Amino acid sequence: MLVFLKLYLAHLIADFILQPEWIARNKQRISPLIAHSFIHFLTALILINTGLTGRIVLVLVVLGILHAISDYIKSTFTQDNRLAFTSDQIVHLVIIIGASIWLSTDPTSNGRMVFDWLTKSRKNLFVFVRIHWSDVRRRLFCSKSNSIFYAAYRSGPGTEKTWFTECR
Repeated sequence: MLVFLKLYLAHLIADFILQPEWIARNKQRISPLIAHSFIHFLTALILINTGLTGRIVLVLVVLGILHAISDYIKSTFTQDNRLAFTSDQIVHLVIIIGASIWLSTDPTSNGRMVFDWLTKSRKNLFVFVRIHWSDVRRRLFCSKSNSIFYAAYRSGPGTEKTWFTECR
């Protein structure tokens, strides 16, 4: 369970805090995708941080590559809207669950714990959805106290039509 939480935290940090605008806008090109994957890899590597083995590094590399593939598909074949964003984040979550199960010493038990945590507890599921969709968006993109993110995502050509400028 701890591996899952670390990987998911790494995902949130890499996707919402460490992702610069030039990457977010250019995920149809290979160099921004490689940079984004590398950011995800390093963030996960830093958070996992204990007992690094070849297997762990391999899982983190695969996680970064799958993340890039998912982002490429989203940015190339969909419009930038809430459904595309939510679907993309669900795919990332499923990949993270798979990686955490792969890294677990007891995959069956770990998979069951993660699944139970996400599905059987309404409170946890509600917290997951609320944090993921509302709070992250509002705290990073709608608050002037986070002036770097506010300025980056509230200005520039075309940003007025994207979901994250709908701060309410």
